Amino acid sequence: MSTVSVPTVRLEHRVSAFFFSPYLSHSHTSEAPDHSPLPVNLEILQDFETEVLKPAVHQVAGHGSKSSGRQGPVVDESGRRFFKPLHEGDERADREIAFYDKIKHDDRIPAEVKAFFPAFYGTKFLPSVDGQGLVNILLTDKLYSDMQYIGYRTWYPEATEAYIQKAKKKDKMTTSGAIGIRISGLQVYEASTGSVWKPDRDWCRDMSAEMVQPTLERFVSSNPSLETFDAAFAAAVYGGPHGVLAKLRQLEEWFSTQTAYHFTSSSVLIIYESPSTTAGDGAADDQINVSVKLVDFAHTVDSNTVDDNFLTGLKALMSILWTILEEHVARRSRMS
Repeated sequence: MSTVSVPTVRLEHRVSAFFFSPYLSHSHTSEAPDHSPLPVNLEILQDFETEVLKPAVHQVAGHGSKSSGRQGPVVDESGRRFFKPLHEGDERADREIAFYDKIKHDDRIPAEVKAFFPAFYGTKFLPSVDGQGLVNILLTDKLYSDMQYIGYRTWYPEATEAYIQKAKKKDKMTTSGAIGIRISGLQVYEASTGSVWKPDRDWCRDMSAEMVQPTLERFVSSNPSLETFDAAFAAAVYGGPHGVLAKLRQLEEWFSTQTAYHFTSSSVLIIYESPSTTAGDGAADDQINVSVKLVDFAHTVDSNTVDDNFLTGLKALMSILWTILEEHVARRSRMS
C-alpha cells in the first residue's frame, strides 16, 4: 500500500505506509458504495479496554512519540483502528475532536464527501502502553499511506504571531510556499525484494519543488528503491474511474463551492494496495484498490468563504498527477 497527502501529502503503499482514517476496502464492486458516516460506537470503545495495543510503526507522517517522549499513536491487533493520544492542555486535540463531532451532523457536507473523512468512534481513557497511567485516546479507523499538506499557507487566522512566523518560515523553506503542496511522508512496498522504501522526515522536508513529481512517480513504482524507477502502476493508481484523480475531482467539486470550513494545514492521504506488484506494464484497474482521505483537522475553522488556499493546493496536486499520467501513457506508446 502506498500513500500521499495535500497541502500536505502522505503516501502509502498498503503493504507499506499509513496515517489514521477509514480502512481501505479490499475490492471494487458494481454496487453503489455505502457512504453513511459511522456513528460513535460505545461498545467498540468498551471492547478496546481489553485490546492489546501496539505502536503505530507504519505511521508515515504526523506527530509520533520518539521526539516528544510522550505516548505516541498506537493501533489494535488487527491494525484496522488507530488510537491517537490527546495530551492534556493541547488545544489542537480539543479542536480536532470538536470538528469530528460537528461533521457527523453537518448536512452541508454530502454523504459522498463525508466518505473522505476518517470514521470517528469517540474518545476514551485507556492505560498507556508504557504503564504510566491513563491516556485520553481519540479512536478512528486506521489509514496506511503517504500524506501531503495542501495549500500555500499552513497557519490559521487565530494562531499566535509566533506560530504564524514559524509556519511562514517552514512554508518558505519547503514546497508548500513554492507549489502549494508538501509531501510529509510516504512508504512503498517493493514486492521483488520484500522490503519497504520509506524516506525519513528530513528527506521529505528537504524535498525541492522539482522533486515532487519524481517522488509521486516513485510512489507508484514496482522498484521504488532504485534510482531509475518505473512508475509501473501510475495508470492504475492515478487514472481510471476508481483512481486517485477521479476521487480528487470529487473533492475539487465540493471545495469549489463549500463555504462552511477552511482546512488549514490539513492533509490528503493516498493509499493503494495491489495483489501483484511486479515490474512490467503495470497492474490492471481492477487489481489495485485506491483510497483517498482527508486527515489532520486541528486547525480547521468555521468560515463563510471558499477555502481558496486548500483548493489551490488540491488543483496543484491534480495537475502534477495529470502530467505523470500523460508522460506514462506517452512512454508506453513509444515502447509498443
